[in-house]
Amino acid sequence: MTTAAQPGPPPADDQLIRAEDGAEVIVAFRNGRPIRLGDVAEVSDSVINTRLAGWFNGERGVVVYVRKQPDANVVETVDAVKAALPEIARWLPPSLKVHTLYDRTVLIRESVAEVTRTIAIAIGLVMVVVALFLRRLAATLVPVMSIPVA
Repeated sequence: MTTAAQPGPPPADDQLIRAEDGAEVIVAFRNGRPIRLGDVAEVSDSVINTRLAGWFNGERGVVVYVRKQPDANVVETVDAVKAALPEIARWLPPSLKVHTLYDRTVLIRESVAEVTRTIAIAIGLVMVVVALFLRRLAATLVPVMSIPVA
């Protein structure tokens, strides 16, 4: 005994290679008839905004923004991305070049170095002032040693 195939939508296929394939996607049913995307919209192979592009040194490029997680360390994240860039570049065609457009950690690293220098100068000044007033080496070393710990 054979049974007739039930009429209905074709099997689902999620492989939309071209825009024309998306035009056949059913978006609704009205009066028992399927309404396809191509019936209600213009479907074409394009991008969302044709007036937006990435540029680097006057040449067309692709800009990729990397953002850290809220609890991540910025410097460690950038170091990890920079360490992965040579591996990523190996997978790209030779005509494509990878460049760092903006690195916020340069400012962060310089700020940390400046704070370190400022603390070293402060320790030196405290040592000189305490030595001038107390005029004893042992009494001078106690505050000088406690500053970095504090």
